[in-house]
Amino acid sequence: MTFVLKMFIGGLSWNTNDSMLYHHFSKFGEVVEHCVMRDAATQRSRGFGFVKFADADAVERVSKDPASRLSYCGLLLMQIGVHFISELFIKP
Repeated sequence: MTFVLKMFIGGLSWNTNDSMLYHHFSKFGEVVEHCVMRDAATQRSRGFGFVKFADADAVERVSKDPASRLSYCGLLLMQIGVHFISELFIKP
């Protein structure tokens, strides 16, 4: 059996930081990795990031929760596009 643990998160506000991303998605389960991708020269957000969960159940909860698509995170509104990516964990 294979389980998706890592998600591509697109459509983030330019002001979203790593901490905001973590706090938003940690309500679905244990987040083991998270990052907002930044421009190397300007350090400005590129508007997307990645979140990796400890277990596949958290990914399932994100995919089933319509509120995960649009959320107030602090004072910033994030319109989130969630996509599963090909990093898979193979469970014996």
